[in-house]
Amino acid sequence: INEEICGTTIRGMFVTIVAGLYDPVADTVRLANAGHPPALLFRDRSRAQTIGAQAPPLGVVPELDFPTREIALEGGTLFIVSDGITEAQTADGQHLGVRGLVSMIAESAALSPRDRLEGIVDKLRATPEVLHDDMTILMVGNHGSR
Repeated sequence: INEEICGTTIRGMFVTIVAGLYDPVADTVRLANAGHPPALLFRDRSRAQTIGAQAPPLGVVPELDFPTREIALEGGTLFIVSDGITEAQTADGQHLGVRGLVSMIAESAALSPRDRLEGIVDKLRATPEVLHDDMTILMVGNHGSR
């Protein structure tokens, strides 16, 4: 994909991407991140480990090998988001950023996975600002029957 983008896009254009494989039995994720916002791993309710990009976006460096990283969830939850989430404005007009997203996720830790995601999305939609980018959030973990 990187070679195709390097060879066909207009100079200065690029694509961020995160791709991974989740193994629920081993409770691990093998993740490759090329210029995307950091993944957030919560192993407890209030603190997150940020897992940043291991490579630049696609279309920047031709013939580049994109490394993967294996992440042991250890019962935790991994959140992967698009930059539309971290660049979103809060109800008071501030950019959410990674720090604001961590707080928002931590506040919803006691909820079921579905309620947690819906609550985060509802807060992001509550802003009077017009959305300027897609907003994608993926939550990965072994949540049992919750």
